[in-house]
Amino acid sequence: MLRQFALVAVLGSLSSLAQASPILYEKETMNFAWGKVHHGCVIDHNGVVYTYDMAKKQNITATAVTLSKTELDQAHKLLYAASKGKYTEKHVMADAGSVTWTGYWGDETVTLKKWGDLTGQNSAKEAAELADLLDKYCQ
Repeated sequence: MLRQFALVAVLGSLSSLAQASPILYEKETMNFAWGKVHHGCVIDHNGVVYTYDMAKKQNITATAVTLSKTELDQAHKLLYAASKGKYTEKHVMADAGSVTWTGYWGDETVTLKKWGDLTGQNSAKEAAELADLLDKYCQ
């Protein structure tokens, strides 16, 4: 944690720290119970939205959608706050697969929420807000 604060001081902004990873946000759906389902969406540090479908062997493809600078800055603030939350999950069903909303803060993976066989939630309210933002761009 101290390293993150030092980096923020050196780099001067939350956006700069978030840019340490080329992929900042991801929504991933997986299910192998009744076939192969593995697709998702990622957003890079420039706000460009990409999709992929591993089951169909479709590599990451850029969409025509880019988050505005305002939305991207807001997402960075939400992710920073979510990184302080505690993630907990429990097993609730079988063969449902999973949908996972994730953010990447520097070298830290921040799970925002998960639905499926394992269902979980990050305790920071900002995690739910960021997951909602991801849903807006990642169907």
